[in-house]
Order: sequence, then C-alpha cells, then structure tokens
Amino acid sequence: MAGIWSNLCSVKSNSIADAVFFLMSEWIETKGGTRISRLAIIDGASSITISDACTVSAGCKLVGRESAARGTKPVIALGKYVFLAANCTLDPSKSSGAAGDLGECTIGNYTTIGENSVVKLSFIGNRVRVGSNCHLGELCVINDCCIIEDGAVVPKRSVIAPFSRVRGVPGQDYVVEELSAAYRRVLELNSHLCKNLE
Repeated sequence: MAGIWSNLCSVKSNSIADAVFFLMSEWIETKGGTRISRLAIIDGASSITISDACTVSAGCKLVGRESAARGTKPVIALGKYVFLAANCTLDPSKSSGAAGDLGECTIGNYTTIGENSVVKLSFIGNRVRVGSNCHLGELCVINDCCIIEDGAVVPKRSVIAPFSRVRGVPGQDYVVEELSAAYRRVLELNSHLCKNLE
C-alpha cells in the first residue's frame, strides 16, 4: 500500500478526481467485489478460481499453470474474503515428481496471508491468519481458525489442528499451541478489516 500512496503523492494533478482515478487504475475490480492489483502476477489464470470479495495485492504471484492431466479442476482456489498482502506467493508446484507437476492449493473463507509469505501447501481452512514472511511447506494442511505468526515455517506434510497458533522455525523455536474458540470471530473480522484498508 505504501508504494501506491507514494505513487499517488507524486502525481502532478490539479484535482482530487485525477488522483482517485490513478489510484483505482492500480486495480481490476469484479462485479463480486474482488480486487486484483495490476501489479500481481497470475500464471495460468484458467486454472485459478477466486471467489467474491477477495484482494490480490501488488507483487503477489499465483502459479496455477494449466495441465491437461488435471482437466477442469483448479490448481488454486480462493474462498470468499481471502486477502493476499503484497508480494506473497501461492505456488503449489511439487519438488518431487515430474517437472512442473502441480499439487493443489485451496484457501478457505476469511483467510489473510501476510506480505512476502510463500504458500506451497494443499489446504488452508476458514478464518486463518498467516503472518508476514512465513513459509508453508508442500502438502501441509492448516485447519480452520489458526494463526501462523510472522516468520513461521510450517514443514512440509504437517497437519495443524483447528484453533492452533504456530510460531518459530523447526529445529530452533517451533511451537504449536492451542487457541481459544473466541478467535473464530476475531479472525473473520481481521479479513474484513484487511480488505477495507487496502
């Protein structure tokens, strides 16, 4: 967002309308309220589904290359009110198997993914907050109502139970602890707030 505002401030304009047009031209907005930055990179758009009211910020990279073997099933599927902060990457490419072999990446409703995070997993449930600079490994599952703290690394093939908080790096300070059920509504509101502030 800071990049957009600094660009906006540098516009030589005699009217607020010109400045607002400049800001809005940074985004593609659908009838369902989904906003995609023109600075996002989407590889294989026909194998990516994005539900209503999502935000894909500048510098985000979604890797959903088409594959004849997959048919019409999406490689990446985003639920409602998913918020992808600047420069995060969704890349379900598998490191083993055929070159370019893709897994699946499904992200549930009301989920936010922070800046510079890399997501290579299979599934994120509803109402999940992934912080900035996180790495979610291949084939892992993050269930509903979880918080992944800034800088956390979730190892591949991990399964994180519902209502969990994850922090740290495996082999150093990796901790998974239980969250209160009260976080369910907080995480949903967080997703709404992120969308409205962008």
